[in-house]
Amino acid sequence: DKQLKQLILLQASATHQQQKQIQYQQQVDIKQKEQQHQKENEENENNRKNDNALMKRQELLMQAQQTKIDKLLQNQDRMMNILLQKPAASAVIDTNHRSIIDTTQQPTN
Repeated sequence: DKQLKQLILLQASATHQQQKQIQYQQQVDIKQKEQQHQKENEENENNRKNDNALMKRQELLMQAQQTKIDKLLQNQDRMMNILLQKPAASAVIDTNHRSIIDTTQQPTN
């Protein structure tokens, strides 16, 4: 009878230890999941920031390209206006230096 009580107590103690171990493992699992979610959230935030920075950089590049195009068009218009204002043979475009040479002006001595 005494051995039976000890066996029952031993079994109850083992069951209690198992329950404590299960609870501990559940807490560890919850903590790991929370850490994983936090890590994923941080990665998502970093990706969003990188995407925004990339989009901003692309936008600035496009603006710079548009500015270059606008300046080239302005120069082209200016060159055409100069050519149209001069007599036919008096203006020559210097393609090597991309400038307009006015041949009507005489060198000064």
